[in-house]
Amino acid sequence: MLPVNNNPGRIPTLAPETPAATGKDYSAIWQAWAKEATAGSHELREIAFERLQVCLTKQECS
Repeated sequence: MLPVNNNPGRIPTLAPETPAATGKDYSAIWQAWAKEATAGSHELREIAFERLQVCLTKQECS
């Protein structure tokens, strides 16, 4: 986190180092990532993709 609004006598506000990703098609991004898995790598990306989809549908973050 990077400090912003350094006003004397005030606690600085923290801003994320990377901008928030809004309006992105996470489903398409994750699906492409899952399909890029190397054959035989045992990464189980398809299972991860399915779990991410469930979280996105339920709007869960953990």
